[in-house]
Amino acid sequence: MKKLALILGLLISTSSFASIECHTPRMNKTFKIEDSRVTFFNDQPINGGREVASVAGIRTKKTATGFTKILSFEGKKHTIHIDNASKFSDVDDYMVVKNSRGHEMTYPLSCK
Repeated sequence: MKKLALILGLLISTSSFASIECHTPRMNKTFKIEDSRVTFFNDQPINGGREVASVAGIRTKKTATGFTKILSFEGKKHTIHIDNASKFSDVDDYMVVKNSRGHEMTYPLSCK
């Protein structure tokens, strides 16, 4: 029984998640988070919206309920944190953008 629980735990922790659509009103950006890439759009609905850029080669840190993705986009370091991937929160989910001089801005995220 313990072996079965361990195997199930490993399968769940390594499985990929469905794509998540997020929006931050302060940056006027909408983006889709997938397992191995993040796609940025103009502030329009994702279906039919013009794709601005797609970023691959991102680092992902998984937690028990969520994840943090770290990527470089437009010469800035972006850290996207989703606290709970099954229950999104406008308070606990955020994106930090850091420029080359070290200045950081934190933006709240609305995800679905």
